[in-house]
Amino acid sequence: MLWLIHSAAFAWECPQVDAPVIETMEVDCAAGEGSVDLAVSADSPVTSTRIVVFDEEGNELDRWYPDLDTPGDTSLWHAEGPADCDATLQFQATAFLEDGSQAERDAWWNLGFSFENGDFEQGSDYWTTAGNAAFTGSTAGIDPYGGSWMLQLGWPDYASQVYGLAYQNVGTLSAGTYTLRYWMRVRTHYKNGDGDCASNAPAVAIAIAEPDDAGQGVDFHDYVILDASSHYCGEVSMADDGAWVSEWKAYETGFIVSGDIEDAVVFFNVYGGHSQWGHLVFLDDVSLTQD
Repeated sequence: MLWLIHSAAFAWECPQVDAPVIETMEVDCAAGEGSVDLAVSADSPVTSTRIVVFDEEGNELDRWYPDLDTPGDTSLWHAEGPADCDATLQFQATAFLEDGSQAERDAWWNLGFSFENGDFEQGSDYWTTAGNAAFTGSTAGIDPYGGSWMLQLGWPDYASQVYGLAYQNVGTLSAGTYTLRYWMRVRTHYKNGDGDCASNAPAVAIAIAEPDDAGQGVDFHDYVILDASSHYCGEVSMADDGAWVSEWKAYETGFIVSGDIEDAVVFFNVYGGHSQWGHLVFLDDVSLTQD
């Protein structure tokens, strides 16, 4: 278990985010025709949207410009075009307002989960948890990124445990480089930070590991630690109850496996901080691919 001691915390100042939000993004592909449907909400009208189609290596294949189907505070947009439905494709959507603000979101076709239940739609199936971890639908003003369920790690106010851990055994991984893709957002008490937004507690540790020989823990093959300044501060807005709340953001984390692992474990650990100041991290659509 990873722990971090933080002796003092102060309210920080982060900019208020005023931009449209792509609330849902649905991708379909059949018989060589791809389609994308977006639901975009904004305080002022969305002037245009754009879809960029990439292959798995990040090469741009095409650009689509969706048509507006339904105007209003939440507008519906639709785009379609030729696509290789047998390939792994990334569809990157951007919505624009007249003032230049914009929202981005992406979705994959044929990426495939190496995790079982990587989208958490089956609740806790295939996942093991410890501490403050839960599989939940909409909660604390947070909706899942996709579908009806997401993983919540962290602790409410005055929690008895200041960590949340979830992991899954993904079977055999051969030596090589891997990309872990996931969507994440944060809801945290304003005191879980300091004046310049550089707090390192609470934090998120993400790792590829394997059980040790004694069966009492794990041996790390590679890991990354994300603190406030590296993954959500600067992209948050203040909620009515004094918590900072970020939007869903896509992450790609690279890992190196130096030798074959027969019993690989991928885990997410939210830790550190203070028990009296709530800190929640939400995860959705988790996938792992070998590069």
